[in-house]
Amino acid sequence: MKDAILVTRRDEVPLLNVLGVGVQVLLDERDTDGQGVVGLCVCEPGEGAPPHTHDQIELFYVIEGTVSFFDGVDWLSASQGDAVKVPAGRVHGFRNDTEETVRFLTISSPAAHARFFREADATFRSGKMDPDAVGSLCRSNGIALA
Repeated sequence: MKDAILVTRRDEVPLLNVLGVGVQVLLDERDTDGQGVVGLCVCEPGEGAPPHTHDQIELFYVIEGTVSFFDGVDWLSASQGDAVKVPAGRVHGFRNDTEETVRFLTISSPAAHARFFREADATFRSGKMDPDAVGSLCRSNGIALA
């Protein structure tokens, strides 16, 4: 049923390795008719996403810990219960500068990130993850590294 309520069980969703950050895609383009993606990110100390841009608005909600977000100039801190909005096209990144694991939701629209997450994980698992592969992967998914 197209308009049915969908519940995704986190324990039934694989943990993907997306450039060192664990991501569980809870809702993807198939679940939202291309309207958005919801992912649960698990970011270990020292890990994160480098500064980049893309055409999707991205929202974050910190579930546990403190994560630093780059706004193109400064690093801003967000802790448990905080929400962050990154407008489409804005340079941004994030990293875990703490000694603890950070967990947060990422919500993006329209839905394009799920494909990137799956392709990044497949590239990692193939053993072919190197700077050229990362650049190509990003470009093919509409992500420009800053």
